[in-house]
Amino acid sequence: TVPMQVTFTFEGFETLTLGGKAFTDVCRVKALAASQEDGPSTFWFAKGFGAIRFQHTNSAGTVVEESHLETITAPP
Repeated sequence: TVPMQVTFTFEGFETLTLGGKAFTDVCRVKALAASQEDGPSTFWFAKGFGAIRFQHTNSAGTVVEESHLETITAPP
């Protein structure tokens, strides 16, 4: 195992539309590892759903990995 220090920063609330549903008051959080050579990861959390979007950038700010909710088949 390798010890790692990560800083989480609350960036605010947003409204997102994903999977045909509008999410209000989505919590946006940025995570940055102290020893990380590339850029931060950003997570969006919606009440009743959890993480609905994820994005990771490199040191130049270019998105290198991304994931998001695509389909909602039943209400939570």
